[in-house]
Amino acid sequence: MPDISYHGRVFVPVVVAPAVQSTEETPRGRFSQQGDLVRGEYSGGWLRGGSMVGVCDRDGTVEGVYCLAFGNGDMVAGRCRYEPTVLADGRLRIAEHWERFDGSAGVSYIEEVTDDAGATAPSRRGEEH
Repeated sequence: MPDISYHGRVFVPVVVAPAVQSTEETPRGRFSQQGDLVRGEYSGGWLRGGSMVGVCDRDGTVEGVYCLAFGNGDMVAGRCRYEPTVLADGRLRIAEHWERFDGSAGVSYIEEVTDDAGATAPSRRGEEH
C-alpha cells in the first residue's frame, strides 16, 4: 500500500507551462484512490473536463495516463508522472511531469487546497498539464 493517499484530495494548478487563457475560475482536480489505483477528475476555468488514471508507488509517485478537453476546443492526451512533496502544513504539492502523445513535454505544479474555495489563479509559465 502507498504511504500517501490521494483519496478525497482536491488540487489546483500553481504553475502551468505554457501559458493558458486566464479566467476567474481556477480548474480543480478531485482525486480518489482504491489501493494503488488513483483517479483524478478535472474541470473548471479554461478546462472543460479531463481525467487521469494511474498506479501509485509506495512513496506516493503516480505513473498514469490523462486526457483533457480545453475551453478553446483543443484536446490533449498523454502519459504523466506525479511526484508529491508534503508541505509543512501537511498538504501535498505535486510536480506533474507530462508527455503528450504529440511529443511535447513539460512540468506543471498542482497544490492541494483544503477548502474548495481557497484557490488562487495559477502563475503562467507554459503548458497545461
